Amino acid sequence: MDTIVQALQSFFSEYVVAVAVLIIASVWAIWKLATSFQSMRDKVKGIDDLPCSHHTSKIEKHDEQFADTRALMSKMEGQLELLVQNSVEKSNRKIKKKSGYAFSAKHSPRHLNQNGIALLSDCGGNEFLNANMGFFIDKMEKLQPKTALDVEDMALAVLQTSTNEDMFIPLKSWVYNAPSRVLSNSDGSTRTQDVDLDDVIFVLSLPLRDRYLELHPEIIR
Repeated sequence: MDTIVQALQSFFSEYVVAVAVLIIASVWAIWKLATSFQSMRDKVKGIDDLPCSHHTSKIEKHDEQFADTRALMSKMEGQLELLVQNSVEKSNRKIKKKSGYAFSAKHSPRHLNQNGIALLSDCGGNEFLNANMGFFIDKMEKLQPKTALDVEDMALAVLQTSTNEDMFIPLKSWVYNAPSRVLSNSDGSTRTQDVDLDDVIFVLSLPLRDRYLELHPEIIR
């Protein structure tokens, strides 16, 4: 497994590797469970003809095997959840460090600055969110964020994990054809910067965060 992960990491991002490992491990776990259950079913067919003491012993043995399998699944689920969570957090930090500086400002909480507002408008981000808000809100609700910071992180993560959906095709086309942008710095100077999909995802994430918080006033701020 380590060799496979290293090979994947040489071609893809850590987040993609995490998802790939999750899929591989899930398929293996399902196959393992199916094999175990089939084996148990085949053995149980012959139990009814056994003497009572042997019958009880066989049943107890199968119960122990099932408990061991469930424990293994629980352990794998925890490890995979941690792997994906760590990968998402690393990817989020990378985007926030690059895109956050250029397109937002920290005003308790973080808001889009003039660069971010302009990018959101120019790329069609407002229309994109209006058309697909329900899709993203539903995905975030399944993650059950507890705090506003969780909501902010999950909004970015949900957008990241959805970029292969057809809904992102117009945004990707816009990024591909977009010229370099002149951005304003906090000191009043300007600079030129190329925009990538991470920048677009970032400026989408803050309005998505705000919308989720509007729908869920119970979230801890």
